Amino acid sequence: MLYVRGIAPDATYQFKHALIRDAAYEALLKSRRKDLHGLVARTMAEGFPVLSGAHPELLAHHWTEAGLIAQAIPYWKLAGRRAVERSANAEAISHLTRGLDLLNELPENPDRLRQECELQITLGPALMATKGFAAPEVGKAYNRVRELGLHIAEGIESFSVFWGLFAFYITRSELQTARELGEQLLKVVTNTKDPALLLGPHRALGQVFLHLGIRKLLVYT
Repeated sequence: MLYVRGIAPDATYQFKHALIRDAAYEALLKSRRKDLHGLVARTMAEGFPVLSGAHPELLAHHWTEAGLIAQAIPYWKLAGRRAVERSANAEAISHLTRGLDLLNELPENPDRLRQECELQITLGPALMATKGFAAPEVGKAYNRVRELGLHIAEGIESFSVFWGLFAFYITRSELQTARELGEQLLKVVTNTKDPALLLGPHRALGQVFLHLGIRKLLVYT
């Protein structure tokens, strides 16, 4: 039933066929499955930190199947970030959405709201890349962060939320809303000495004023 490679305790084991693996898994009681998933997750986290860091989605899966939601969510978030870094945006959306779904099983408190903000902020760029800047899902993700309170997102995260909302609304030609967001962007970075951050809101407002000017010109002509 198994292929064995190497010598114990360093041996690795693999089922000879996926159907055998699935049949063995389905034969287990649900409580036993949870126990085994929890054992695998703890073993990976404590004994194989390099593997856990390289493949956080595996650890997230085992924590989830073990029913340990609070431990699973940070790994779904990490898996989503790693996928975004690789431009694996569809994969990132899957990981981050899984994390958001699991949050509903936790009691509402400041930590849960903070985690939701972090997941939504990471989700925004992946949605932009796959569905387009003006997709309703993009606006939903960033507006959800604004609903939760931007005080939860600090510094560069707050900037990224306003920038994401600006990109969403200007692409949809909702120029007055885009202008307001550009002005909010400028307020966020007013006290910074970083010229790169200051460039962002000035560029945003420039785009808005350009389109507003063109629109007025078309009306008069």
